[in-house]
Amino acid sequence: MYNIKEIQYNSENYLKELEIRDSLLRIPLGLSIYKDDLKVEKDDIHFGIFCDNELLGCLIVSKITKNSCKLRQMAISKDCQGKGLGKKLISNVEELFTKSLAIMKLVKSLLKLGFLT
Repeated sequence: MYNIKEIQYNSENYLKELEIRDSLLRIPLGLSIYKDDLKVEKDDIHFGIFCDNELLGCLIVSKITKNSCKLRQMAISKDCQGKGLGKKLISNVEELFTKSLAIMKLVKSLLKLGFLT
């Protein structure tokens, strides 16, 4: 069974995320993720797809503006590619953010109407 969880910056799972991203997104380009200033990722939201606590893939959500964000640095382990895990990861993260945005809009409306003062 696959589950999607947030990965905390600088955690053990974050280090595993870096390994996956480096091997799939950087090394093929002759680059190393470990040469980047990774502190800029501290404010991003990291998600991973897991099976039995093993990280199989990841993606990062970066805030662009107050009401928008972008998905970036998505990677699925080579031996797990082609199984729909990337689609599952994106769908779940998109659903989470869609619900969060709807809740924020509702709270703003309620505040305007004086219900949450």
